[in-house]
Amino acid sequence: MPKVGDIDYSRVIDLDLSSVVPSVSGPRRPQDRVELPRLKERFTELYSKPTADGGFAKQVSKWESDSKYAKALTQAQETLSSLPSRPAPTPPILRC
Repeated sequence: MPKVGDIDYSRVIDLDLSSVVPSVSGPRRPQDRVELPRLKERFTELYSKPTADGGFAKQVSKWESDSKYAKALTQAQETLSSLPSRPAPTPPILRC
């Protein structure tokens, strides 16, 4: 692996890994990613939003009253947030 200064890059990017937040997104719209700490809040918001606005047009009260779904979402959020965060090997153009 080349050392710093061995290769002249046109641009060097510094990345503070402590600023990286775990998130989820779908394969079709990765730009709609949601940070894990906001997952439940965002899901609840989209659940009742009209389909024309990118939501599911469902009644939140029905979803919230069904503890099976609320519990599943909470468990999923806890499971995902407990996974160890391992950054990929840093390419030589990134200095952390």
